[in-house]
Amino acid sequence: MNKSFHILYAICLVVWFSACKRNNISGSSAPEKINKVNVINLDYNNLSAKGRMQFENDGEKINTGITIRMQKDSIIWISVVPALGIEVARVRITPDSVAMINRLEKTYFADNVASLKTRFNVDLTFKMVQALLIGNYVPGENGNEKLIDKDPIQHTRQNLGAAILDQFISTESFKLKKLQISDPESPNTITVDYSDFENVGDKPLAKSTLVVANTVKENQAKKMVASINYNKVEVNSANLTFPFAIPEDYRRK
Repeated sequence: MNKSFHILYAICLVVWFSACKRNNISGSSAPEKINKVNVINLDYNNLSAKGRMQFENDGEKINTGITIRMQKDSIIWISVVPALGIEVARVRITPDSVAMINRLEKTYFADNVASLKTRFNVDLTFKMVQALLIGNYVPGENGNEKLIDKDPIQHTRQNLGAAILDQFISTESFKLKKLQISDPESPNTITVDYSDFENVGDKPLAKSTLVVANTVKENQAKKMVASINYNKVEVNSANLTFPFAIPEDYRRK
């Protein structure tokens, strides 16, 4: 995978978000029972967030601005702007497709979700990615969920195709604190840690997120790290747009 696709891969598996201002999370709304755990999930129609992401892979470090917009159950839109307000990449994810424009290379990537599932051997749905991007707990479907522990932290496990998803929910804040996607047939793992919670309305969201992907290919271990900090989040805006047009002279990769 080239650098641009690594960035897309990191973004799609990242979970975080910050509030517009710092609030004490005590007194937030009561948790709800979702399958086997008590948890507080954010409900919304649309969401917009801005912040910065630091990305490190194969000794290369990138520090960039990032904007995410989401229309619930419909679209995830991401813009990457490193400096001077010049966009270098734009991503669009829908329930059926994933596409990215690379303005530096004048190329674009487009594929359907089914082929990506085959490529990575992970059965991630759009709703799962949508939930992970805002730190919501992802419940298992059709009983595909096992409660491993409930104290001192709620720990559930479910299958995602050939992969396994472990989620850890605080018994104090009732927010998702950590998740891990692992492959039982290899040492490959992706771990996401959430911290520095703040309120958006009466619901706490994580201001800081750390994503670590460990992979082994051809007996060579690789580690990818992404840290994200957001400084502005708006929920249910009246005029949220998701522009995405591929220039005619761009080459498909």
